[in-house]
Amino acid sequence: MPSHAKAFAPGRVNLIGEHTDYNDGLALPFAIAAGVTVSAERSTGMFEVQLTDGGESDRFDADAIVAAPGWRAYPRGIVAELQLAGVELPAARLRISSTLPQRSGLASSAALTVALCLSLCALADVAQEPTDTARLCATVE
Repeated sequence: MPSHAKAFAPGRVNLIGEHTDYNDGLALPFAIAAGVTVSAERSTGMFEVQLTDGGESDRFDADAIVAAPGWRAYPRGIVAELQLAGVELPAARLRISSTLPQRSGLASSAALTVALCLSLCALADVAQEPTDTARLCATVE
């Protein structure tokens, strides 16, 4: 199994259908060059998460995940959903960096969940079908 992994997920804009995709409406999104990168490295014990852009951090135990506000909810949610899907995750240090401005309508939270999911699956040496990844990330969103 790998000792580290890295994943990038692009932000997106909707040419048509802003905020209709999750309401079963029509949308025409496309990826942009800016996005979120998550680097994951195996560790022992707790999950440690560091935002490289804001200097914020979080720590949580995968065996006792509790809800958290803001960006902290996303790593916790991805870990919880991957565990529910049967993925055996090693504890990890996660470093999150982004070239997307938050709350700009560029799907920064979606990019974050996808990059988290892909990096953790790579670290666990698990390949998911893209549609399974999309569903899992949509659940966390």
